Amino acid sequence: MVLYPKLAKRSGRLGGRGAPGSARAAVLNALAALDSVELVPLLELLLTPISSIFSNAQGEQAAAATAVVGVGNSSNENNAAAAAVIENMEACRLIPAPWWSRYLVIASLDWWLASVDRLNLSQQPLRRRQGFLNAFEDMLQHVGYRLQPLLAPLLAITMHILELACAPLQKPDVSSSSAAREGAADAVSREEGRALRSQCLRILTQIFTRFPAVLDYNPLWPGFFSAVKPLMPRLMLEAVAAAPPALMSTVAALTATPGLARVLGNLQAQQNPSEELINTEGSGLTSAMQTDANTPQPDWVVEGLGRQLLSSCIAVLGAKGCSEASRNATLSIIENCLRLQEHGLLQAVLLPHTGQLLQDLKASVEMTLAAAGGGGRKPGVKGPAGNRPKRPSVFRQLALMEQLGQYCKDPAAAAALAAALVALLRPPGSTGGGGRVGAGCKRAALDDKGIARALGALAALWKGSAEQQQSLGVSTAQQQQLLQHWEVLSLLLGQLNSRDSRTASAAAMMALGALIDSNSSSEAAASQLPPAQQQQQPMQIDSGYAAVANIIAGLNSWSTETLDEPNYDRRLSSYQQLQQQQWCSYNRLQALPLLLHAFHDMRNDSDLALRQAAAAALTRAVVGMAELDRSLTVHQAIDPAVGQGSTAQNQVKPQKPDTLVQLVPRVLYPQSKAGLRSNSLAVRQEHAALLRDMVLQLPQRFRDLLSLTSSDPETDFFLNITHLQIHRRGRALQLLSRLVQQQQDYHHQQQGWEQHTATSPAKKRKVDSVVDAAQQLQAQQQELQGSDAAAIVGQKRPKQQHQEQQPQQQQHISVRVLMDIAAPL
Repeated sequence: MVLYPKLAKRSGRLGGRGAPGSARAAVLNALAALDSVELVPLLELLLTPISSIFSNAQGEQAAAATAVVGVGNSSNENNAAAAAVIENMEACRLIPAPWWSRYLVIASLDWWLASVDRLNLSQQPLRRRQGFLNAFEDMLQHVGYRLQPLLAPLLAITMHILELACAPLQKPDVSSSSAAREGAADAVSREEGRALRSQCLRILTQIFTRFPAVLDYNPLWPGFFSAVKPLMPRLMLEAVAAAPPALMSTVAALTATPGLARVLGNLQAQQNPSEELINTEGSGLTSAMQTDANTPQPDWVVEGLGRQLLSSCIAVLGAKGCSEASRNATLSIIENCLRLQEHGLLQAVLLPHTGQLLQDLKASVEMTLAAAGGGGRKPGVKGPAGNRPKRPSVFRQLALMEQLGQYCKDPAAAAALAAALVALLRPPGSTGGGGRVGAGCKRAALDDKGIARALGALAALWKGSAEQQQSLGVSTAQQQQLLQHWEVLSLLLGQLNSRDSRTASAAAMMALGALIDSNSSSEAAASQLPPAQQQQQPMQIDSGYAAVANIIAGLNSWSTETLDEPNYDRRLSSYQQLQQQQWCSYNRLQALPLLLHAFHDMRNDSDLALRQAAAAALTRAVVGMAELDRSLTVHQAIDPAVGQGSTAQNQVKPQKPDTLVQLVPRVLYPQSKAGLRSNSLAVRQEHAALLRDMVLQLPQRFRDLLSLTSSDPETDFFLNITHLQIHRRGRALQLLSRLVQQQQDYHHQQQGWEQHTATSPAKKRKVDSVVDAAQQLQAQQQELQGSDAAAIVGQKRPKQQHQEQQPQQQQHISVRVLMDIAAPL
């Protein structure tokens, strides 16, 4: 009684603007040392201004006196002790206590919800209702668990205030601008109604967080879902605010406890979850859930309001303009739901929303990356890097997609999500992987950590849809899309550096390879279908992608015995599998990831074993490419004669064979050339040696670079440019400059002839005759050189012999190609 006036102090010391609420906090902290029953007089003083809201029917009181004793608490012994304390306090009273005081401790939540007169509560001034909510919130903060036996009456009043604050929003014929002004007995403005709703939801959040198993909350859910039903569509609009909506915080508190999270799956809450909640293998619903289906269900369960509430929270992820705070709150809700798997509630609570959830997570990732792409420092604005705004991360969204991908049972949805995730792995502005692959190509918008999570989500999606697509089959467009995904993942192997990202890439390629091979194996079954259905079956594709993925997994394996050390036995044995015949059996897409992975290991200056193994495998690949190129040339020479005898029905436009040779200009040459700019001499030597092997093995494709090679190691450009001795490098550069100068002189001579002949037609005809005579003379000199070469070759020095062995067509060497080789140096 003495301290109660200090609770409402608003002026003077400890009550003014300098320290608002300090007096109330000090008093409540002192009262927190009392027993819970000793706080009954404090609640009487707090509830006296609004005591008219309690119904005072004698019949109801008599029935309640016989029905509620022993219901609100866990044991009858506690009730007897509380009754003894109350009787001692009643003996000391000078003024009799109100009739409802004796039920503060012993009555249940159901009784208090029925005892509050909502009409009378709606007639209370707004200031009183706000004062009650403020006092209740302060008591929860300072008194804490001492308030546990007295929680039922305070919670019942808070619930009715929430229903009254949400009542104007439930009228469909009232516009949104006037919905908050019409409804209850007093005219509450929109801001005041929103403040009441937010404060009530904050109090409920604290109660569900601190006291999850104190009361039986099942009587609370009909009024709760009836009140929050009009708030569900507003979540997407309120998600743009800096703070998350209060309803989302309440849902997060519900998902944090398995007994309360059941209501989001349209199941009754459990005050003390038993061991029956633990899920067994192969069963999605527990025995406790199955018993709920046999009992009469309340209206909120029949309408499915629990799942609707969770669905509304998930939809916030896909809302345009969603703030980072709201996004983090939604992600916390989903993470809490995933933890329910060990309690057997995952299928009932979260899995019905898997399709929507994956789509919203994808939309959230795309919007976050799009917003982050426009951030950063503006051009021309100077300042420290720390002043730039922090870029939001998509790590949590991708981690959730990785966990939920295995539950996606719709092949079309899984394919769409996989296409969206693969698009995130492509560099900005690229549409595919058909261009040149060099070391300087652009990276994707995600970092290595985000790429690892995205690859994990892709692996989960492809593993879940492999069996279904094997039984149902896929179309030609879907097969082409899978092959495009394979190409994008292959390009990542040449860019990723971290252990987690490369391991995740190997796992994703194993899942994708198994999916592609399963589609190719279903073609035999497609041949037995009717002709109308055979036309819809996918075209034939090569198998063996799973075997390639297994080799990639072996090349990225790590030791299980030592810490952070590669598994050299498995990696070196995987490189040994890549012999010349094996390379020739691969098509373009199958060889692409192996080549890029070998180039990645060959750029590793700290691991000699892997670098030499990768260089040897690439050398065998070059030999295999040369063999395929020669066979392809022979086939093209014979094919026209064969095509002449074909009938009109068989005259189809020939297609280029999808062989390993196509990767020479797109992958092998750019990667070898890019390795010449490495800071490590050993890495430059490996790339220069590989480039020399390509020029010698494929002379028809590298005519311009053939003049840089020589049988004499002293004059070979590729052997000298990476030599340990400096003067040998200078000799290589002199050779390169001499060839460039010769080409420039040749082009200047040609330009001079063209300018000279442009004067008159007569002079042009005269010059043409001179040029023809010069060409004839040059041809005669070449014949003489060919006849005398065998006689004088033994008298010449090696350097002069090499110069005379060069063909006369050296004059047509491309200067651009030579400078292209010199640029990385």
